[in-house]
Amino acid sequence: MIWVKLRNLGQETGAMRWMRRICYTIFSVTLGGCTPIGGIPNDAPLPAIAPSQALATIAATSTTIDARIAALCQQPGTRIARPAPTRVQCRRLLPPEGAARAILTYDGSLTALPETVLEFDTSTLPQLRLTAYVDIPRKDGSTLRLAYPGLRTQRQLMGIMRRLGATAAPE
Repeated sequence: MIWVKLRNLGQETGAMRWMRRICYTIFSVTLGGCTPIGGIPNDAPLPAIAPSQALATIAATSTTIDARIAALCQQPGTRIARPAPTRVQCRRLLPPEGAARAILTYDGSLTALPETVLEFDTSTLPQLRLTAYVDIPRKDGSTLRLAYPGLRTQRQLMGIMRRLGATAAPE
């Protein structure tokens, strides 16, 4: 009796084989859904500007735009910076895993942590430019800016611009 159980232990029953096939199928579909397979999603045209930027037209005064940007940046953990009179930045610290990866990969500083930055440039109103990047302070005192690549990023940036009341700029 024990010999029969041990011999059957190594054999696969029909139900086990069926379950294994279902698990492999689910795994393949999940992995395939996360992997881009060429082409541009949503049949979108190629961008005329860098993928980490969005350019839009806005019909508002500079003070109104600043107020809208300030309202947009009122999320917990986000701070507003103004490096120049015509540039406003929303800065947020990276999550711990991302910050550790950026520090280790790019020789970052441990005293100043990497931040995600959304930078709004209002120098050429009514054209409004939004740039997204990660700002990584380095040990030698310099900073490294890593742009977010991809069409998906540009679509997200255009979504932010629409929330500010801007429309896509003519190309």
